[in-house]
Amino acid sequence: MTLKSRAFIKSVQSLIGTVIGVGIFGLPYVSSQAGYFVGLGYLIILGIVSY
Repeated sequence: MTLKSRAFIKSVQSLIGTVIGVGIFGLPYVSSQAGYFVGLGYLIILGIVSY
């Protein structure tokens, strides 16, 4: 793996982490609008993706 491809992978990982982090701020609104089970499902999916 070249240095350029490693830098690209790290930048994509950073971008994905930022998007997930910002998505966490929307969780209370989603839960209040969609209901308890949808909010819980959203939280579980985010936990799996960020692990």
